[in-house]
Amino acid sequence: MALTLQAALAACTSGSARVTRSTSGVLRPGAPADVAVLSTDPFGVPAAALHATRVDLTVVCGRVVFERTDAGA
Repeated sequence: MALTLQAALAACTSGSARVTRSTSGVLRPGAPADVAVLSTDPFGVPAAALHATRVDLTVVCGRVVFERTDAGA
């Protein structure tokens, strides 16, 4: 059985936060400002092209912890 893209992304974000009883994994007031900015919209590309999606920026607890220097490349 395969997961939908939506289910897979939820499992890696809000789902894992729920399992660990963390307030991360969701964007809402009072939650940690954790977010990843991707190079493409995963819902806007064919499944066969998802592997080419890159992380351009990662913010953890409101601080930038990773920023791709070649984001436009």
